[in-house]
Amino acid sequence: MIIKYWSKDESYYDLYYGFSLEKAVNTEFAKYYAAYLTIDIGFKSSYEQKCSVVAPDDNCYWIKMNNVRVGGAFLEPNRVEGLFLIPPFEDIFKVLKLIKNVLTSWSDKSKDIRAVVVGPAQVDYYHMLGFRTSEESHWMMRPTESYFVYWEDKYVIRAPKAEDTEELGKFFYEAFINYVGKTKYSLEDRTSFVKDYFANKSLDELLLKASTLVYDKETNELIGVCLISEFRGWPLVSDIAVKATYRGLSLATRMLKKALSITKDKYPAMRLFVICGNEAESVYYNLGFIPGVKLTDLYLPAEMND
Repeated sequence: MIIKYWSKDESYYDLYYGFSLEKAVNTEFAKYYAAYLTIDIGFKSSYEQKCSVVAPDDNCYWIKMNNVRVGGAFLEPNRVEGLFLIPPFEDIFKVLKLIKNVLTSWSDKSKDIRAVVVGPAQVDYYHMLGFRTSEESHWMMRPTESYFVYWEDKYVIRAPKAEDTEELGKFFYEAFINYVGKTKYSLEDRTSFVKDYFANKSLDELLLKASTLVYDKETNELIGVCLISEFRGWPLVSDIAVKATYRGLSLATRMLKKALSITKDKYPAMRLFVICGNEAESVYYNLGFIPGVKLTDLYLPAEMND
């Protein structure tokens, strides 16, 4: 019988058909997650990086059948992520149906239930259970490489500084007004993201040098920004945007080429994350970035959470 409430301190839930959920020790769970989640999210460079995805405070559960581990997932009210099965068990639909029942018991009925970062092999099973696609995305990567980057005299090019935070927050907010993703971020959100960028302990002189602010020399208007950080050992394009009226001038391509060139001697590759359908995808493809596995976020509408 499914317990009708969720508690972070509850370690065991008895389900139907001999299945149960058992709270996992996160360090042990991480080894299985790294081995059995068969999609490579973010071009991780090592098994250790895959294990590091599991944080100490994540709500990790073993899925058991007759007291034998057959899978695992991150679970909490209104959310499921990272579902994997352990061979030879293969009945993904049965497990997902049980998890849906668990989540409808645990969750706030006024909110959607979200299934995040779902790989292609599982998406259809979620759809069978009433989940709807909200967003598709993928990571992209390419090797770093030296380029000659030419900037006309009409531009002023410099590296970002922490004092630019408010200006950058406003720039990204205006640049992403028509953002294709499901979440619409406020000016405060965008400014907070920039603050987090400068507060990142991995940010060093090289990464700041690889980042770019482009100004129109005549108007002193900020027209392009590319922020490079470090994520799991490799440089990451944290944010890149060009003012709408200046698009089509290869500013984004040149900013990326500069970043690839400056990071070449220290790093083998650069990564970025993009929502499918974003107009910037073509820029990345044309510059040689290769897409990883397509990741899908889904939701079970609140009216079906019953």
